[in-house]
Parts: sequence; C-alpha cells; structure tokens
Amino acid sequence: KIYVDLLTDIAEISYIERVIEKIGGRIHIAGKGIIGALGSISHYYIDGDCTYEIIAYSDDAERVYIDPEKLTRMDVETRPLTFNNIDPETGKPLIKPSTGAPVALGIRGESPEILAKALNILGPENISGYAVFRTNQATDQHLIPRSIADAKFYRTGLFKGRVIDPPRVMRGGDVLLRISDGSSEIDVAIYREEGDANIVARSLAPRDLIAVGGSVKPWITEGGEIPVINAEYLKILRLSDQYMELPPRCPRCNSSMESMGRGKGYRCRRCGYRDPSASKISVKLPRKIPEGGIYKPPPRNMKHLTKPLSRIGLEKICRNLPPRDLLIL
Repeated sequence: KIYVDLLTDIAEISYIERVIEKIGGRIHIAGKGIIGALGSISHYYIDGDCTYEIIAYSDDAERVYIDPEKLTRMDVETRPLTFNNIDPETGKPLIKPSTGAPVALGIRGESPEILAKALNILGPENISGYAVFRTNQATDQHLIPRSIADAKFYRTGLFKGRVIDPPRVMRGGDVLLRISDGSSEIDVAIYREEGDANIVARSLAPRDLIAVGGSVKPWITEGGEIPVINAEYLKILRLSDQYMELPPRCPRCNSSMESMGRGKGYRCRRCGYRDPSASKISVKLPRKIPEGGIYKPPPRNMKHLTKPLSRIGLEKICRNLPPRDLLIL
C-alpha cells in the first residue's frame, strides 16, 4: 500500500516520517528525498512486474560516442527484450540522457543479462563504470483502476467511461473529450504529442466505451479549477453504433430522392416517381477504429513509467535477488 500511495498520489512529509519511524528507519541529510527513497525501498519488496536499466558512467559524458550503426544493431538483436532505444519515427537515439556527467547512457530491458549483451554490442568508449538497477520503468504501475469520482488533483489512475459529446479538437491539435462512468463525469485531454492516441481520439463518438490512463491535473476556467485527465493511455473497449439519416432511394431508377416538404414524402427528380409516405432512411456508419486497440505516445514522448506496446505480454513477477556480477567485454 505504501508503494502504491507514493507512486500514484500526493504524499505528505509528516506521513512519510511516521512510516519511516514505524519501520525503524532513520532520516539523513535533513530529510531531503525521503519520499523517493521510501518509494524505492517499498518497490523492492513488491512481487510485481519490473524492468532493469544498465547505466554507464563517465566523468566526461560528452566524450562517450554512440555509433549509430552499432546502436541499430543492438536494437535489432535485443528487442523486444530491450526497448525504447531509438524513436522509430525520427530515428533519434533515446539511450543518451540530456543530464550529462556522470551518466553517459542508459539501456532498459527485461533482464540484467540482455542489458549486458546490449552494452557489449554497443561497445562505447570512455566509460568508467556501469551498474544495473531493478526499476518500475515501463510497467504502467501508476495506472491503478479508479472511479471518476476518485480523480483528485495530481493523482494517477486508469479511468473507464463512455464518451458523452463529440471530441473537440483544440487549436494546435490537442483533443478534449468528456467521459462518464454513470456516476461522475470528467474531461480528458489527449495532446498532439500523444501521437496515435490523439489521432484515434478524433474518431470517437458519443456512447463509445473507453479506458484512459494518466495524471489528473487542474485546469483553470472562468468558474475556477477543474480536474482534467492528461491521458497517456487510451484503450477502445467498445464502439457504439453510429447512424446517419439519408434520403430514400427511388424504387424505379435507384436515384436519391428529394423531399417534397415537411411530412409530404419524397419525389425522384430523375424519373418523376413520387411517394407521399416515404421518409428518410437510417444507415449504419462504418467505424474507422477497431475495438480493443491500445494507443500510447511515441517512445520519444513516453514518461518513464509508461509501458511500451512492445512490453505487453512480457510482464513478469520480480523477486528480490542478491546483487551479482555481469560480464561486460
């Protein structure tokens, strides 16, 4: 419970201090970083999904050159057991952080062994050391199921609801939806940077059942602050039937008929056929998106916790393991 609370909600320092005291812990360095520290410790004792990251260090990270050909080879030979090495749309390398020294690069994957293989293939120079960490990156563990009524500011979660109104495409391309779970309603923002999720959201229609995951942020309106889900996950659970009313077809020549006035029926301009009792016909529209589809942002815009689509099916139960040596040639 402590891990989930710290991962998905606001944590009060006083609460953290009480927990640390209760488990017999001690606080150092004036209490800085204790929320993250307690979260990391509590994650270690969770039997759930995890990933690993190998971090290579250098005193001069700018001198650590990543060969594009070796990076491509490493990605091809190790995926999907490593992930988010290269952005597929732009070709941008994603393993070199912008923070600089001492972190030279970081590769994420499913096991320490596959990360050792990946670093061996990459063979970067000017590396002074490396370490492998067990992490909650790319697990979606922050997207715990919540009701819409439970969508409080700065919480994260996975919310299910039906689309109420047609999507609104805002200036710049962001999409705004409103969903309801039958008891409560909330707005959902799917930003342009979300890629396919943003495109698919434009084709949603009232009564579609969807699940959205993300963080709840305050939006300032004329009436004050309102909660809005900043979506980073979209799943189409069930599509509603959508219909359009069209003029009837002429039974003689199959042309589209025109109205003779309200309640007066339809006539065919082409052949002159008239039918005083004719009315518009309802035609079921094809939907452009499939049920069951899951949409997430492209790797270059993913947050650390967001699970790439390539990891679906690779989830595992991680146990506490003692540290061990890895061979890096």
